[in-house]
Amino acid sequence: MKLRSTLRTGVLAVASLTMATLAVSPADAADAAPGWQVSYLATPDGYPDAVGVVHGTDSHGGYAGTLKLGDSDQVVTWKDGQPTVHPLPTGWSRPKVGGENWAGTVVGEVTIGKGQQAFMLTEAGFELLPSPAGYPYLGATAINNRGDVVAYGFDTRGTGQSVLWRADDRAHPEVLTSAGIFSGAADIDDDGTVLLNRYPEAMLWKDGVVRKLTSPEPGGLTRGEAIRNGVVVGMHLTYQTSARQGLLWHDTDAPTPLPGAFTANKINRFGLVAGRATSQTGPLGTWLGTHRVGDLPLPEGMTNVGDPGALGDDGTVVGTVGSTRLTLDVGRPVIWRPHL
Repeated sequence: MKLRSTLRTGVLAVASLTMATLAVSPADAADAAPGWQVSYLATPDGYPDAVGVVHGTDSHGGYAGTLKLGDSDQVVTWKDGQPTVHPLPTGWSRPKVGGENWAGTVVGEVTIGKGQQAFMLTEAGFELLPSPAGYPYLGATAINNRGDVVAYGFDTRGTGQSVLWRADDRAHPEVLTSAGIFSGAADIDDDGTVLLNRYPEAMLWKDGVVRKLTSPEPGGLTRGEAIRNGVVVGMHLTYQTSARQGLLWHDTDAPTPLPGAFTANKINRFGLVAGRATSQTGPLGTWLGTHRVGDLPLPEGMTNVGDPGALGDDGTVVGTVGSTRLTLDVGRPVIWRPHL
C-alpha cells in the first residue's frame, strides 16, 4: 500500500507540474508553475547545527547521507522526519553515501586501514561488499531498485575501473573491463544499464555492450550524471568559452539542451529533472522534458546551495544549503517538496 500510494503521489505531482508548465507560454512558466516548499531535515539530538551531505532517498519519506557529529562523520538516515545515526563498526571511518533504493538499502564507501571499501546498509546493519581481487580502493556510487550496485575504484597499479554487484550474485563482483579503464560509474538504471564517464565522454554499459552518448558539438567535455527509465541527464562543457549546458538524452544519439540549465544532475521515473540553473552559483532548477518548471527556494537567511543530492519518485528533492559558499556540497540538509 505504501508503494502504491507513493507512486500515485508521484504521478499526480508530475501531472500537475506538466499542466502548469504546458498551459502557459515559456516566458510565463516560472510565474505560473507550482511552488516548492523548503524545510530543514531534522538533525540528531545534541547537534542542532550539524552539516553534511544527503545523497539518497527511498522515494517514500526516507533519506540517507552523512553528517559531521562531533569529531567524526556518521551515516544518518531519516524516516518520517526523524534522523537515525548508524554508528560505524570498529575500524571504519570517513563514510560517504552513494545512493539509496526503494527498499531503503543504502550504499557508499568507507575507509578501512589504508584502503576504501564499498558498504551496504540495510535493516540488518552494515556489511561490506566483496572487492574483486587487487582492488583496495572502491566506493559504491549507486544502487537500483532491484538491488544491483555499481562502484568506482582503483586497482593496486592505480588503474581506475568500475565494478558491478548483481542483486542475485553479490558474492561475485564484475569488473566492467569492456567499458575501458578509468570509466567511472555514475549511476545504474533499474534494468541494469550502467551510466559511466570516461574523459571526455559519457557512455552506457549493459551486459558487456557499450554505447557512447553523443555530444552536442565536437570537442569539449560531456558528462552523464543520472539515468532513469533509459533517459540520461548530464551536461556539456565547451572548452573555448567555459560555457556549460545541461542536457537530456532520450536516445544516445540525440542530446537535448534543457533551457536555462547549467547542469542536469538528477532525474526520477516520471521525467522530473533537478539541476543547477544559469551558473555554477545559480539556484537549483527543475524541468519536465524541455520545459522549465521553476527554481527551488532557499530557507530564510541562506544564500548558497549545493548540487541536488537526490530526487525521489514522489517529487521531493534533497540537498544542502549554507550562509556561505559550500565546499564539496557540505551544508545544512534540506528537503524541497512540490507545492501543488
